[in-house]
Amino acid sequence: MRYLPPALLLLLTVGLAYLSRADRMTPQALTVLELEGQLGFPVFVPVLLVALVALGLTVKGDLARRGSAKAIRAPTTRPVAGTSAGPGWQRTVSRQVDDTYFEDGVQLVETGRSSDPYVLRLERVSHERSRRAIFQFAEVVAGMPTPPRVRISFGEAPELGAPRHHLVAGAFAKFFDRSSFRVLRTGGDVDVVFSDPDKRWRS
Repeated sequence: MRYLPPALLLLLTVGLAYLSRADRMTPQALTVLELEGQLGFPVFVPVLLVALVALGLTVKGDLARRGSAKAIRAPTTRPVAGTSAGPGWQRTVSRQVDDTYFEDGVQLVETGRSSDPYVLRLERVSHERSRRAIFQFAEVVAGMPTPPRVRISFGEAPELGAPRHHLVAGAFAKFFDRSSFRVLRTGGDVDVVFSDPDKRWRS
């Protein structure tokens, strides 16, 4: 449907060119020829120019939309940091974490501590990239045995408009019951503390 207006303009151009250059006899053709005599130039020329401009703008917009969609589907990413050491279930969790990709400036770090096994680090990333990373982190944590605590370290990331701990709480509430965790802000970090962590983290 986006190409319909330029297509109609091109069709009109062909029709006008036919009337003034090929037909020249029918009442419609005579009307066009009279108008061209008054204007001093072929009527189909400005219509053709408008059609080409409309077509160019439509193609440009289409390419921009496709580029944006491609960027959303496949952003520039890098793998999370971490190792796969530990008991069997921890190796499985580590592999799942290692298979998760975050955008540039975002790093998910395995601390090696059972009390707070994962830290999401945000370094000089944009407002929207920070939001996406926090929601993605919440989804990752929801896919593993619930840890006692996880941390989001904002580093030099800009403020997010709303208070950081509110944003974190909202993201984790999408995947956990709101009564099952607390959000604590300490300096530039925000901790998510779970009230009923999986017992496997105690071993």
